[in-house]
Amino acid sequence: MSILDRIWFAFLNGAHRTLEDERGEVLPWLGLTIMLVSLVVAIMAVLRPAVLSDVGKIVSELGGS
Repeated sequence: MSILDRIWFAFLNGAHRTLEDERGEVLPWLGLTIMLVSLVVAIMAVLRPAVLSDVGKIVSELGGS
């Protein structure tokens, strides 16, 4: 059996286990979602003044004032 065959069968085995057992999938995705939202909120809290300033400039240029 070649190394590519072993990799392919390992992939198929992992895919089969993932399809068969879906019970443990909710908590990791929930944790990942909460962490990503927290990261975006933290970044926006730091960059909010700059973003609002830039958006104001864009709106004024588009509005022609």
